[in-house]
Amino acid sequence: MNPLKKLFTENIWSCYYSPRDIQGALWNKEEVDITKFHKLKTTARYWCADPFLAEENGKVYAFVEIMDRKKSFGLLGCAEISNDCDSDVKIIMDLGCHASYPDIFKYKDSWYMIPETSGRKTLELYKAVDFPYKWEKVGALIENINTVDSTVFKMNDKLYIFIYEPNGMNNTLSIGELDIDNCTVKSIRIVKEYNNRIGRPAGKTFEYNGKYIRPTQYGVNHYGEKIVFKEFEFDPVGFTYQEKDVSVLDNNNIVPNENYLGLHTYNYVAGYEIIDRCRTVVYPLRPLRIICKKLGLFGYSYLKG
Repeated sequence: MNPLKKLFTENIWSCYYSPRDIQGALWNKEEVDITKFHKLKTTARYWCADPFLAEENGKVYAFVEIMDRKKSFGLLGCAEISNDCDSDVKIIMDLGCHASYPDIFKYKDSWYMIPETSGRKTLELYKAVDFPYKWEKVGALIENINTVDSTVFKMNDKLYIFIYEPNGMNNTLSIGELDIDNCTVKSIRIVKEYNNRIGRPAGKTFEYNGKYIRPTQYGVNHYGEKIVFKEFEFDPVGFTYQEKDVSVLDNNNIVPNENYLGLHTYNYVAGYEIIDRCRTVVYPLRPLRIICKKLGLFGYSYLKG
């Protein structure tokens, strides 16, 4: 990239949602006009990504990572989404480290969340004490682990979790049984190894025509290049796992696509689908912001540790 362009431009993420039928949804390769989707709104200090959806009492909520440009790390946010207009995101948690990918699920009538907290090498469990805006930490499910975008799924009335551990070109996908009552993950086993930047979770699993589908990130050439949907079979008794590609979602599925670099999260819940997209924007004051971060001026900082 041209050094001058790099100095005055920045890549930011935005989240878009729409009521859709699963048969004709984006994941099933229908081309759509993104301008007809609604957008999750933040103030100029933030942008948002990693959107998840949850339905409760007839309302649908989006949970997202909110990148704080001043603090230089991600917070967690929530917005009640509407058919009629764009939705404003509220900050619900600042975990003191970079937090993203707020994987949300329900267990015994309570809502739980496992956000990505790889910055402190933990897999942490949170519980809603006043859904959707107030949460408390239950504890660390796993300590001393470098895992990103861990994703819970249900099978045979039990909860399991995909655990993805990146290591350059050698990445592993494991599955463990999630024990909420004891705040732990049991019987973790590696089920897949990848020799490239693929296979990383990109949203909740869902069922389609009796098959389990999981969205995955494909970042061989650049981060957020596209989403590959994989049909998977998992036998929790014999602990066998197989997967195959069934669909791809990239910029070719979405218009307009000028200045957009890609996407890396997809979710479908309660008749809504939601995605995030990355685009390049021009910020004339970006050099000043970089100086403020390096000098710690006006509340700007870089994440430490």
